[in-house]
Amino acid sequence: IVGIAVIFGLAGWFLYPKIFPASTPLPTPPIIIPTPVAQTPTATPSPSPTPVVFFLKTPEKTAVLDISAQTKTELITAIKQETEQIETVGTLKIIDLRQGGTAVTFSQFANLIGFNVPTKLATLISPEFKLFVNSHAQEGSRLGLILVVSDPAAATTALEAWETTMATDLADLFLGADTGEKTEFRTASYREITKRYIAFSKPPFSIDYGIHQNFLVITTSRFSFANAIDHILGEK
Repeated sequence: IVGIAVIFGLAGWFLYPKIFPASTPLPTPPIIIPTPVAQTPTATPSPSPTPVVFFLKTPEKTAVLDISAQTKTELITAIKQETEQIETVGTLKIIDLRQGGTAVTFSQFANLIGFNVPTKLATLISPEFKLFVNSHAQEGSRLGLILVVSDPAAATTALEAWETTMATDLADLFLGADTGEKTEFRTASYREITKRYIAFSKPPFSIDYGIHQNFLVITTSRFSFANAIDHILGEK
């Protein structure tokens, strides 16, 4: 009996793997790493430039003048009409020049009216500027400009070099008025701001210019320069 048990045991040991083969392990699935989808970077909007604050004392009046498709003659005529309007003495009126609703830059204005600004100075002048009319009891209405310069020291040097032809190059600021003969540039000051000026034989015409911080003020009479400075400083 023992022998028979041994025989059956050996047979089972031999036949079991044949009848019940070992299961084959399932293959390990490959790990698939998804390809990242390229993201289009979102453009960061450029911040809008901060508007230049020209005045601490708000000008008393502003007139919007659209100069789209205007010639030089038409522009001068339109500006002259603004100067001929009767205003309260001491009024500083801004002439806001526009082309289709967009503010005109100084280079656009200079090109249209025909100013011959030296290159060394032109490269220092920012696009934003103010054209204004000053009303005075004795002087009447006189034009002026307030420009922004990036380097006041370099601008001063360029302005002094320009003095030999400045009166001729800026003649259209007088809007066709007879100024008489020019004299020589002299130095003076107003509210501790140094200015250079050239008088003409027919008062009150002159060209006065001076720099306060980054503001270059150019006017066509003594009182228009003073009133522009008062508005910039916020005095009076």
